[in-house]
Amino acid sequence: MISTILLNVAIYPADIQPKGYYFKSTAICNYETRISKISFPTVSMRPLNFLALFVAYNTASAGVVDISSPSSDIVQAANGTFSWDKNTFYVDGKPYQIAGGQLDPQRIPRAYWAQRLQMAKSMGLNTIFSYLYWQDIEQHQGQFDFTDMNDVKAWFEEIQKAGLKGVLRPGPYVCAERDLGGMPGWLSQISGMKHRSNNQPFLDATNKYLAKVGAQVQSLLISNGGPILMVQIENEYGWAGSDHTYTNNLANILKNNFPNTKLYTTDAANAGALRSGQVPGALACFDGTDSKGGVNILRSTITDQSSIGPAMNGEYWVRWFDNWGPRNNHNTYDGDTNGMQGRANELDWMLSNSYHFSIFMFHGGTSWAFGAGSGDTTPRTPFTTSYDYGAALDETGRPSQIYNYFRNAIAKHVSNIPAVPSTPSLASVSDFTLTPVLGMFDNLTTTPRTSSSPLVMEATGQVFGYILYESIATGSSSGRLQPGNGAARDRVIVYVNGQKKGVIDSIYKNPATVNINLNKGDKLWLLVENLGRADNGFSDQTKGISGDVTVGGRR
Repeated sequence: MISTILLNVAIYPADIQPKGYYFKSTAICNYETRISKISFPTVSMRPLNFLALFVAYNTASAGVVDISSPSSDIVQAANGTFSWDKNTFYVDGKPYQIAGGQLDPQRIPRAYWAQRLQMAKSMGLNTIFSYLYWQDIEQHQGQFDFTDMNDVKAWFEEIQKAGLKGVLRPGPYVCAERDLGGMPGWLSQISGMKHRSNNQPFLDATNKYLAKVGAQVQSLLISNGGPILMVQIENEYGWAGSDHTYTNNLANILKNNFPNTKLYTTDAANAGALRSGQVPGALACFDGTDSKGGVNILRSTITDQSSIGPAMNGEYWVRWFDNWGPRNNHNTYDGDTNGMQGRANELDWMLSNSYHFSIFMFHGGTSWAFGAGSGDTTPRTPFTTSYDYGAALDETGRPSQIYNYFRNAIAKHVSNIPAVPSTPSLASVSDFTLTPVLGMFDNLTTTPRTSSSPLVMEATGQVFGYILYESIATGSSSGRLQPGNGAARDRVIVYVNGQKKGVIDSIYKNPATVNINLNKGDKLWLLVENLGRADNGFSDQTKGISGDVTVGGRR
């Protein structure tokens, strides 16, 4: 049974969102403000009489490489080729220096895709690197959604219309500061599942997902006249493990679903990570802020001739992501002239030496709804909904200060960069009043599920948001409340008979202790918020309550 409430949220359209203000909200396009209708499937468990409440998320002549931005007045060829030798990439047999930047379609309202791509081209970029988030495409097992911001086919069509090339980074794991590194939370409920490993349940689920993605973009592979040059195997796997059987199996899955397409890997500029992540037949690339050091380590570490090619920094980090919390400042180079010039000088150096790069991020965008993940740390370090990243193009699609530094550096090597288009002026928003519609607990279902012990969020079919557990006391007890085994997952708000008694929050090194008194018949509510699964390190990322709830040591 499904019941609904209305959630009133103060949100800004993407083009008027002030920098530094972050909101968990649904995607906003074309100045449309959405008041979200949120469904609450319910669960209850006996003998503790737990009731579970969910907020669902349905919600570059010899010696010279051409890196010029191609004309947008393109005619699609019947087919194309992409290849490389030790130092040079070739598109249709002609040298091509990758001056790339990262933009992920699922973090950008679809109405703004064309504008974001034009801004990339106007900075001098010629290649767009894009992650795909499996969790958004297959929110529920077996149900694939390629509409709206998930429409990967339309995204690469826009890239081609803009006269750009593309590189696809589909996962299964992408990191990207996403919940579970972009993988769907329901994976944890598959028997025998082990993430990012040579595990048959994981490989089977991965193959089904990548087969669907491959079917969407077949016509857009360069071998079919499209813009997609390469597809990445996994992401920075060398940090996580060294199981080459796993990565070879992933490579075979990609070869089957993206035929006649070149594969590559990206790993940290570290000898161990590069060795662990290297896959025979796939170009090995590095990432990080030290491109000179990265080139040297890459050249000295990778000895397999089938993985040696042009040196590319697959993620040249502009700045960094943001975490929630009062001590966490927004990461940006704005106002730091020396910092911005230093970053631009490194682009100049890479282009001057015929190396290749992708700026990460060129434009970060927004992790809509509950898509942002968390660091694999104690205390918990959830990432902000904003993924501005201090990027060249800020979250609203406007050039940040570093944009022109990058553009000037690239312009030394590219003669026909388009003029930078104007961007809309910021709108002025008058004060307005929000009117309450419905309380959080005013419309709970009367037919909850029951269980002898609390079910974790994923076991109920819920992945994101909130879950409410209810217990009716059968006797008296008092003392410290312990919400299951170990630390809170992630924020537990405690109510007795509707009165808030305290919060146990995993973002603190020492979460508060909540002591309560219960008499027979008292109603205990535990509202648990999922603050985001770790984007790496997957020991146990289930949410809600795992294990028994005790008060004063009594179950």
